[in-house]
Amino acid sequence: MAPSLPTLADALATFAVDEGELDARQTLRPSLRTLDDQQRVVLDELVDAQRGGERIAVGEVLGEGGMGIVRLAEQRSLRRAVAVKALRVGQETPANALQLLREALLTGRLEHPNIVPVHDMELTEDGLPQLLLKRIEGRAWSCFFGDDARVQERFDVDDALQWHLRVLVSVCDAVRFAHTQGVVHRDLKPDNVMIGSFGEVYVVDWGLAVALRGEAAAVVPATRRRVVGTPAYMAPEMLEGDADELTDVYLLGGILYELLTGQPPHGTGALDVILEHIRHATVRPPPGAPDELAELCTDALAKDAAARPESVDVFRRRLLAYLDHRGSLRIARDAQHRLQELEQLLASSGADRVQAHTLYSEARFGFQHALRAWPGNWRAASGLRAAIARMVRFELTHGEVAAAEHLLREVGDADAALVADVAEARRVADARERALLSARRQLDPGVGARGRILLAVGLTAAWTGIPLTVWQLGWEPIGSYPAIYSVIALFTLVYAVAVVALRRVVFSTSYNRTAAAYLFFAAFLVFPLTLGSERLGLAPERAVSLEYFLWGALGVMAAFTHSRWFALSSTGYLLGFLLLSGSSEHTFAVMTTCNLLLMVSVLLAWRGGPPAPTGA
Repeated sequence: MAPSLPTLADALATFAVDEGELDARQTLRPSLRTLDDQQRVVLDELVDAQRGGERIAVGEVLGEGGMGIVRLAEQRSLRRAVAVKALRVGQETPANALQLLREALLTGRLEHPNIVPVHDMELTEDGLPQLLLKRIEGRAWSCFFGDDARVQERFDVDDALQWHLRVLVSVCDAVRFAHTQGVVHRDLKPDNVMIGSFGEVYVVDWGLAVALRGEAAAVVPATRRRVVGTPAYMAPEMLEGDADELTDVYLLGGILYELLTGQPPHGTGALDVILEHIRHATVRPPPGAPDELAELCTDALAKDAAARPESVDVFRRRLLAYLDHRGSLRIARDAQHRLQELEQLLASSGADRVQAHTLYSEARFGFQHALRAWPGNWRAASGLRAAIARMVRFELTHGEVAAAEHLLREVGDADAALVADVAEARRVADARERALLSARRQLDPGVGARGRILLAVGLTAAWTGIPLTVWQLGWEPIGSYPAIYSVIALFTLVYAVAVVALRRVVFSTSYNRTAAAYLFFAAFLVFPLTLGSERLGLAPERAVSLEYFLWGALGVMAAFTHSRWFALSSTGYLLGFLLLSGSSEHTFAVMTTCNLLLMVSVLLAWRGGPPAPTGA
């Protein structure tokens, strides 16, 4: 049978409140009016611990350093796990005891989330100090250096470098707070930073810390100058026993250097080599590191303390600026790689235009995306200007002035020389375009087509009508050579008058001038042909038939070079030549027919621009 649920009265009986006093906003607390056996045992143990019983139960060793050892312990008074730091066996000297005491006094004044709290300090039976510290369940930060996979798996992050930099920012927070209290750590390194189970960050081992001013300096006066620290990370001034806040800045730069390179700034070789490196060598920027971090690292590791970031806070803010804009910087860096590929491509002979535009588009998109993410990304802005300028040069090289001008408009502060080159290219292109348009107009059959047709039709009509008119007047226009010469002279006069009347059309374009010259020479060549025929003793009728052969041949040439419609007139003239060479009985009929075919050919060829030549 299932147990019955307790009544409200039964439930309230376990709390220190009466039913009538119940307030819905009041916290219900268990009643302590009576204690059970287990509660009495716990209370008795706590009372015994406070009355002088064993307050600490020391357990296993958690870690040890040069002079100290840290053990796991239970603080009986609060029944909690703590860490106890004491002197190692063989290190129980007054000097070491004083140093541990100084560490307790200094660290006890530094209440900060990233500094391990000191719960208490007491003396052992031998009169030596030991510190009760918060127990940290974690590992030294140095255990995670160079093991990105472990960081990603242990702390569920995608970007190990970003996680490390966030840890370094937390270290800066602790050191910055210490500096406000006048305390300098002097031994900052990955081994002295603990990472808790949930990613908590603690700066530990303040044994070499020194109080330079403030209340801490009054409580724990600074010791005499002496060389202390870890050689692989030490600042140059530490070799002289000097240290101040900028010394910690140097040490933070050393941590950043090791984070980026996997090695401390002064290496891990022989001590004399390390000390020589500290004194004389200049730490080079970490190769392959992001520019902002490499620059910060180099600044922090400057030999001259005055050249370092002014404070830990400045160092920290530069770290945060990089973290805030890291996405933009990474995109800009990738875009810079595309730009370098573009530069290499364009430097080679026969660069592929499509590939060039592809690389440019990728670089441009990357730089613009980086600037949208962070408008202050000057590297992206500079890269974008460089990419556009390079493509402007590329477009100018290929004669694409309009494309170059379009690109140039995207650059707010373009180089003056580049602007001048684009302007000169535009001037040359405009001049070339004007020349091309002029050339096209000179060869355009549509310009002056009406006047040209009028001239051609008029001359053809005159060439047909003059012999007919002369014949109607009772003369024989082809019966003698003088008559033929008279017809030629009369036609020449008509041609001259027509050209003068239509001179604006005739001389307006190269096409019209060529057409007019073609008509002129077609008629003018009749004169030397007639003169030669006369001297050869040919009959006038035979001279006329040879003229038709000449015009037929000229028509064939015009059909191939000018318009296929002239094949019509050339065919007529060649047939007329064959007819007239055999008989002169139908001379005027043949002449009229051939000349009318010429008129039709001209009308069809020049009615609005000729068809393509037969050879096209």
